[in-house]
Amino acid sequence: MKQPFATDNVLGQPLDSPSTQTILPVICGGNGNIRGWLAIASTVFDGTETSFTTSDGPIDITTVTLPNLVINDGLKYRVYQYTAAVFPDDQERLRPWLGYTAFVSVDESQYAMQWFMPTEGQGYRLNRGPLVIDLMVRMNASDGAPPADPSPPTAQPATLRWAVSMTMNDLVAGCGFLDFNWVTLFHAQSTTQPLRIEIVSNPPSGEFKTTIVPYPVVVGEGAIEFNTLRIIKLKPVVPGSYVFNYQVVDQLGQATPVVLTLTVV
Repeated sequence: MKQPFATDNVLGQPLDSPSTQTILPVICGGNGNIRGWLAIASTVFDGTETSFTTSDGPIDITTVTLPNLVINDGLKYRVYQYTAAVFPDDQERLRPWLGYTAFVSVDESQYAMQWFMPTEGQGYRLNRGPLVIDLMVRMNASDGAPPADPSPPTAQPATLRWAVSMTMNDLVAGCGFLDFNWVTLFHAQSTTQPLRIEIVSNPPSGEFKTTIVPYPVVVGEGAIEFNTLRIIKLKPVVPGSYVFNYQVVDQLGQATPVVLTLTVV
């Protein structure tokens, strides 16, 4: 297609991929400035179309390809190809696009509102906004980098199960608690680094409760951890199984459920 006006844009070039549009830009004069657009139903253009039928009749269309950006770092226009209605320079004063009822002028869209406060009083004014300004001249630019792959969903850590067995003789009056290193048990079943353990529940019958022993232990690089849990006997115990629920939060933010079963025989 012959260039109908001076512009760096290339008209009539095949599209690299189909263009799905809900607007049909109207271009005339200047350096390929957009005068407005026709609001259309979502349409897929393959680049071979030369006419588009509107409610007011057909309108000539062609493809528009923006030139490469003369900028380093590989920047390019986010939308560098699209389909538009293009009018030659000699139509600029006649403005035939105004005969289409779906036409929206960039001069009348008043896309954005802006508050202002001069030295006396305050108010607001309407302006075209960044979207309309970009459409008038050229589409905005991006670095062209492909989107990052979405992170795979994090699987819920499997429940860890710990068990300990005691006899009634172990729970004589002089033995009121049981200590164990929860960090060692966790490392035996998980490869992640634990940050803390949280007590979720104790046996509902009330014979035992769990506390975290408040004595810090210095680990690698000067970090501190409280690695000992204490199960305290609160009242006489009968043989049976007592279930405690904890959760361990690791450096990935994952909470691993832990079920400890204390069996008294």
